[in-house]
Amino acid sequence: MSTVFNKSLSAGLFVVLITLAFASQATRAKEQLPVTAVYEVQDMAGIYLQATLPHSIYRYSNSSQLTDVVVLDRDGNALPSKIVKSAQTKRKESEPVALEFFQVSTDYVPSDSLKGNTQLQIEKGVIAISMEQGHEQSSEEPFYLIDLSERAQALQSVALEWVADTSSQYLPVTLSGSNDLVRWTTLTQDTLVKLNKEGQALLRNKVQINLAAQRYQYLRIDFPENREVQLTEVLGQQPHSVEPPSYQHWQVQGRLAEKQRSIADDDNPVSAWEYQRNDKAPVQALNINLGQTTHGDTVRIYSRSLTNGDWRVRFNGVWFNAKVGDTWQHSDAMNLSPNADPYWRVEFNPNLSRSAEPKLVFQYPSQNLQFIANNNRPYQVAVVAEVPAERASAKVFTQVMKGQQVDWINADLIKLDSVARPDHSESLTHWTDVLFWITLVLAVVVLLVFALRLLRQLQHED
Repeated sequence: MSTVFNKSLSAGLFVVLITLAFASQATRAKEQLPVTAVYEVQDMAGIYLQATLPHSIYRYSNSSQLTDVVVLDRDGNALPSKIVKSAQTKRKESEPVALEFFQVSTDYVPSDSLKGNTQLQIEKGVIAISMEQGHEQSSEEPFYLIDLSERAQALQSVALEWVADTSSQYLPVTLSGSNDLVRWTTLTQDTLVKLNKEGQALLRNKVQINLAAQRYQYLRIDFPENREVQLTEVLGQQPHSVEPPSYQHWQVQGRLAEKQRSIADDDNPVSAWEYQRNDKAPVQALNINLGQTTHGDTVRIYSRSLTNGDWRVRFNGVWFNAKVGDTWQHSDAMNLSPNADPYWRVEFNPNLSRSAEPKLVFQYPSQNLQFIANNNRPYQVAVVAEVPAERASAKVFTQVMKGQQVDWINADLIKLDSVARPDHSESLTHWTDVLFWITLVLAVVVLLVFALRLLRQLQHED
């Protein structure tokens, strides 16, 4: 009976000791999950810090929600952190106001009753200007006039609508201000654009003037190269404080595709380029940089997730790139559902020169990484090897920050030259390592003692 008890006891003690030893080592392994340090946080004093995450974080993260991104202090401890969208001011644009305008004919001969003063005579929607002798008229051509004398609000811009023919049109315009209808001050010169192709248009009809309230009583609109323009509407926009959505932009250079036939119709020749992204950021908008190459035709954009996968259409429509005045303007960005596909293809009309080298411009909403510091600098932004279901540090962050309103200090992220985080634990002996070896030695000693006792008992019974 005693022999059986001793065997059971020895086996039980051995199992317990070995279990403790490997449990301690497992705990140590869990605490030291393999990480890849990507950025170092700029050395900033403070507790509540935040930094904008570059889109390149997706080159290292394996999670579309960035649940594997952590903030570490100098000793490798994870700090409470949370990823939030960059703060945006809601658009509070004032409604545009219709401004009454008149076409001015400067060749009108004033009557004797108007001589000696600068006066207006309105007849059937046309204004005639009479000026006292000695004043020269600034132009002998007709123009449009807006009376601002009773308007107390400032004007940031005006949008002009005019009768345009079906063809594309570039329309130089000059806006001037005056208080006496004699001396005019040029406020701005711009070019209005209305390009049409297959039912789609590129419209640039807004002119920035940034006019303070009561600065001028009259606003003048000239079309120096086309006096026959017929304005149909003038809308004034008041100044407003608007912070546009914060987006990160980056360009990807492509290469001329081997297949120069359309994906949609293999019989149609195209000028096609293909691109490969090296990140997994879920882009939400896309544009094209054609440089100084004029374009106003159909564009098709495709993407796919695998090298040999099927191409899926992301955009099919007319896209413009044109020189307006001294600057090049293009169509607005194309909105996408969040897309992390690495492979992209763009098809242009075959007439586009294959030396154009178009670039794809990806746009991604900025995100801020907020974390609670512990003054154990430097801090690093890292990616853990195993993607957790949710960010544990975000839970702690939420609990700590519950009901608190704090001022976050902005810090910059510095890309590390080496993505491997220094192993600070090499010079320090962790307590779990000590426990592991002590337990293992004790287990071996206990096993030897019981083995000797069992051996002696067997010899005695024989």
